[in-house]
Amino acid sequence: MRLLVSAAETSADLHAAQVVAALRKQVPHLSIFGIGGPALRAQGLEAVARAEDLAVMGSFEVLSKFRTILSARRALLEAAEERRPEVALLVDYPGFHFNVAPKLKALGARIAYFIPPKVWVWRRGRLGLMKKWVDRVFCILPFEAPLYQQAGIAAEFVGSPLFEELPWAVSREEARKKLGWSADERVLAVLPGSRRSELQSHLGPFLEAALEVGSRRGFRVVVVLPETVSLSEWKRDSRVEWMQGGSGWVLRASDLALVKSGTATLEAAILECPMVVAYRPGQFTSWAVKRVIRYAGPVSLANLYEQGPLTRERVVPEVLHEDMTAARLVAELLQLIDDPAERERMLTGLRRIREQALQGASGVPAGERVARGLIQLWGERR
Repeated sequence: MRLLVSAAETSADLHAAQVVAALRKQVPHLSIFGIGGPALRAQGLEAVARAEDLAVMGSFEVLSKFRTILSARRALLEAAEERRPEVALLVDYPGFHFNVAPKLKALGARIAYFIPPKVWVWRRGRLGLMKKWVDRVFCILPFEAPLYQQAGIAAEFVGSPLFEELPWAVSREEARKKLGWSADERVLAVLPGSRRSELQSHLGPFLEAALEVGSRRGFRVVVVLPETVSLSEWKRDSRVEWMQGGSGWVLRASDLALVKSGTATLEAAILECPMVVAYRPGQFTSWAVKRVIRYAGPVSLANLYEQGPLTRERVVPEVLHEDMTAARLVAELLQLIDDPAERERMLTGLRRIREQALQGASGVPAGERVARGLIQLWGERR
């Protein structure tokens, strides 16, 4: 199989690497090239561009890396023109993939989209565009597959790929032992994001809030940064412990977390770590979003997973846009610490999410399910 993979973000790189690992067990002669990070390169990806160089947050922050993104797109399409992939696996990152996918389709590739765009939030017209070129959509949220199917697009709910990456089956005590933490200390985990623009927006207020809470309530503060950034560049306070990677172990071992909205909120839910979710894009993006998107539902995967975008329930608090100040974050964190009833309400909700995610997995990892779908597409093309 000649497979093109495009995974231009940290989580996408990890998820796509699971798919490739499962594929290699069933397809002995697998040729794989495209865009990816360390995990995909470890699986043998011939990278025409690195995910670390492309990750950005928000449509308008893309402008700062426009030339890099344009160069990566050109390199990907030139490689596709030369190698003629039989199947293309696109993971997340719709702003990039909606441009390259029609061109890959014109080259004869079968197109699979893993973790598709959130059309239930905005730009529902993308469904019509996808119907023209996508052959299969693999969804990680339960409510998404019916939405795509109603639009005439072949879609499948494959469950969360996080189960293959997270220590969800270990106890909190075991996780603490692995990290070298004592059993009785109180730990607040801080996950400010994986992209440079996210760290620029979140790390300052996250640190300020976490240190305030740690001082007032006796919490050890642990900041987890992605492996794709330079720790020395962002490490800015000796009063906290700094880690690179291993967010799953940290969340499993922690009492509480302050998390940037995104994949990490579902990680924390699966690992039953109470959390406050926050998100603040760049000022221009924030201004534009409020005027373009008329969506009032939850934004974090932890709140969306169980009941979908129409729910009014919030399992975890969300502090968004200009409301995301250190003072507001401190207030939300203290409520979780000081109000046992609120903490137990949240834990009950997190357990429900965990159970539903486990049922969705059905014993077959998401990566393996996607791999099976890719093999089907390959067979159809041949």
